[in-house]
Amino acid sequence: MYAPGDVGTLAEIQEFYRSQKVDTTIIELMNQTNDILDHVPFREANTVKGHETRLRTGLPEIYFRQLYRGTPISKSQYSRVVEGIGMLEGRMELDVKEKELYGATFGTYRASEAKAFMEALRQKAATLFFYGDHARLADEFDGFATRYNDINNPHVIDASEFTYGSNSEEEEEDGETGLTSMYLVAWGPDSVHGIFPKESIGGLTNKCKTSFNIAGCHLTLSLGKGGLK
Repeated sequence: MYAPGDVGTLAEIQEFYRSQKVDTTIIELMNQTNDILDHVPFREANTVKGHETRLRTGLPEIYFRQLYRGTPISKSQYSRVVEGIGMLEGRMELDVKEKELYGATFGTYRASEAKAFMEALRQKAATLFFYGDHARLADEFDGFATRYNDINNPHVIDASEFTYGSNSEEEEEDGETGLTSMYLVAWGPDSVHGIFPKESIGGLTNKCKTSFNIAGCHLTLSLGKGGLK
């Protein structure tokens, strides 16, 4: 049993095709510009559930060498980190009778809905890269804001002191600075990059099939974040 709004009704599809006859293009007001998805490099993870890596956390000690005296031994330190992978998926279903009713032109409606689903996946993925929080929701991976949420972190610069008089007295009393976060990301295979499950296809996949009385499409996006501590 479907809830209202889950599937396209006959009236909605009829309205869609009526607009097509007068060449009315849907204006995508909900679209966003998320350049991060065009910039982040992806690599295949070394497991199907995540990517195991090791981070150098300490360097060996170096000493002055003196004649006839030994040099103390030392070694570096590293830690083991496993980055998780999340799978985003959207699904659309329509009754096959609607497909039979509209014939070959039915694909136009499917394609239009697929654009909306792909945009929704992009927006969700971009949000996760910044605000994903595995502690809040187990299916998510940690984003930039979650990893670097402490001004004592050596990779975080606190700019709240440098407001240059742009804030009102009320804002300063409330601890508000009127500032926002800026992230400088060093993309690379040994630094920040995205990951997808081992022996799988990275990026967006789309499957359309007809079974029983349902014509459905699945759009799936698998992604995670590696190379961060």
